[in-house]
Amino acid sequence: MIRIGHVERRVQVENKTILIVGASSGIGKACAEKLDSENNRLVLLARNRTKLNELAEKISCETLVISYDLAQVENIKEVFDEIKEKHWKLDGMVYSAGVDANCPFKVNSIRMLQQTMMINCFSFFEMSKFFYSTQYSNKGASIVAISSIASEICMPGQGPYTASKAAMNAGVKTMAKEFVRRKIRVNAVLPAGVLTPMAEKKAEVFCDIHTTEKAKSEQTLGEISPESVADSVCFLLSEQAKFVTGELLKITSGI
Repeated sequence: MIRIGHVERRVQVENKTILIVGASSGIGKACAEKLDSENNRLVLLARNRTKLNELAEKISCETLVISYDLAQVENIKEVFDEIKEKHWKLDGMVYSAGVDANCPFKVNSIRMLQQTMMINCFSFFEMSKFFYSTQYSNKGASIVAISSIASEICMPGQGPYTASKAAMNAGVKTMAKEFVRRKIRVNAVLPAGVLTPMAEKKAEVFCDIHTTEKAKSEQTLGEISPESVADSVCFLLSEQAKFVTGELLKITSGI
């Protein structure tokens, strides 16, 4: 909610059909919950159909659940054709799917780099390509990509991940210039450390308490919740951001 003088204005996304990629957990799930409104329709996409169905049962708006592996980048058109079969046209897309990959360049794994770029970057580009088509989206729609502040900080050992997110950022800024022909806005959100299942799994795998505590201490405003990131996503999807495009919105928590 935004307070201006004595007037309160709530950031609202109403009467929209929105595709949420990576909706089964973390930031994607938080976005679905924030966008839950009887006036909206949500397309929930992830690999885990069970989790998607559980989410669909909890929210009140009309939903379409699509189980899809984004590594199958050559078949992504099938996702949009399934949406079209319901006679839905999209007003927004949140790309929250992603994989974390940690590997120093001196022991670089080509396979890891390819997998990371595929999910974090190539699939986003391909989905955006189809989103732009007049048969799948409405004029004046909005795309929001979930990137990471890691793409600018570039910490050692995070090469595949930071490279994929930096490529995503460049794509966002280029799409914004190309997609303006249909008044489609394209932006990205770059959060620092967010309390997501992916972040928790990373800490468990590496058991690096020192690094984890150091990261927490550097975020002087505290750890970021998925709901806080979802608030920024909703703003970028809303009419209140109708003149915002090509932006990389940083949520650093003071890092």
